[in-house]
Formats: sequence, C-alpha cells, structure tokens
Amino acid sequence: MIHPRLRARLFGLAGALLAALVLPATAVRAQVSINAVVTPSGGLFNYSYSVTNNLPMDPADPTVNRLAIISFAVPARADAVLNKMAPTGFLIDFDPGVGLVSFAEDADSATPQTFAPGLTVAGFTFQSPFGPLVTQFEAISPDGTFRGNVVSPLNVPEPGTLLIGLAALPGLALPLRRVLRSRRSAR
Repeated sequence: MIHPRLRARLFGLAGALLAALVLPATAVRAQVSINAVVTPSGGLFNYSYSVTNNLPMDPADPTVNRLAIISFAVPARADAVLNKMAPTGFLIDFDPGVGLVSFAEDADSATPQTFAPGLTVAGFTFQSPFGPLVTQFEAISPDGTFRGNVVSPLNVPEPGTLLIGLAALPGLALPLRRVLRSRRSAR
C-alpha cells in the first residue's frame, strides 16, 4: 500500500505532467522554430508540429535560406511513430533504425512546397505511445545548419521504474544530510 503523502505527491506529479502535455511548447524565436502541441489520446500521444523559417529573405535569390530538411530524435523502435501525416507538398520520414523523424520538401509531389524564409508550415502530425520530452532539432539548408529545441516522443521511464527512483530519494537524502551536518559542526 502506498503511503497517503507519497500518493498525493505522485498525483501532483501526474497532474503537472498532464498539464505539460496539453499545453503548446514553442522554441524561443530563433532563425528556425518549431511549435509542438501534444495531446494524450487513449494509450497514444498526438503530436502536431508547425515549422517557421525566420531567416531573412533575399529578393535577388529566393532559394537562399530555404530549409531542405528538419530532423529530431525519437525512440529507435518501429512503433515509436504511427499514423504520419504531412501537409501537401511535404513528407514525414521516420527511420526506426536510428530513431529519427524528418520533415522535408516532397520534390515528387504534384504541388511541391518549400520551407521558404518568412513562412510557417503547419500540419506535420503523428501518434506515438511515447510521452514527450524536450530534445534538439536540426534544420539543414544549403546555407547552413540551425538547431533549436523541440518536444518529441522519447523513452520515458516505466511507472514502476519511476516509483523505485522516487522510493530511493529518501535513502539518498540521509547521507547528504549527515555530510551537511558534519560540515556545519566543523565550522
């Protein structure tokens, strides 16, 4: 049986995690930013992304500062990314071997689109059984590589593992308390 105080803390932690899941998380306005909205749905999490290219536009050459591909890490498992959808003219590619999701222009599309400077492209979606954590994305253009933070599915500890870790915290606090007490008495 779980002690009532521990149960209250676990429910508080679960509430905070749930609030974090349903609130949008936006990377700081940078040269390239990704807005992610994550919502739980049954046993899965729905991930929805929009990409903004804040790089300056060059009127003389519209291909300057155009992004070619945006990639970020996910668990390297075949079931990590399900039901992928991309806006018209774009692709979502998932490589379960290396655990990488990529958004890219679809050159073979009848209506190819671009991540041109000054544009926001929304509608990249997928589902995952893995909960969200913050990781880095990498946006590559012919003119450079840009990095930022993004919310993506990552391996989250099993609830049992989390409980074992929480149960170990008091055991770690006792030796720390003794060290601090001995330092105070030495002064």
